Amino acid sequence: LFIDGGYQKRHMTIHRVILKNLESNRTYVYHVGSPNFGWSPLFFFTTRPLYSQPGDWSPRFAVFGDLGNINAQSLPRLQEETMKNMYDAIL
Repeated sequence: LFIDGGYQKRHMTIHRVILKNLESNRTYVYHVGSPNFGWSPLFFFTTRPLYSQPGDWSPRFAVFGDLGNINAQSLPRLQEETMKNMYDAIL
C-alpha cells in the first residue's frame, strides 16, 4: 500500500504474483479485480518458445518512457504495433 505523489494523494496497492510451471510458447489469458469491485478487461501474454540452443531466440522489445496520462500520443501506435504482434515484451 502506498500513497501516490499526485495532488489527489490516492491510496494505491501494487500486487505481485509468481507464475510457476508455465508451458513454453503458450498464450495465457487473465484479468484482475474482485467480485466486490469489478473485473478488468482480459489481458494476455505468451511465454517464449523453447529452443534447443540458447542463442536461437532473439526477443523483440519496445522500451518507452513516461507516456503520460493526458497526452499519451505514442499510445495508439504502441497499441497498434502490439496488436500486430511486433513485440515479445514492452518495458
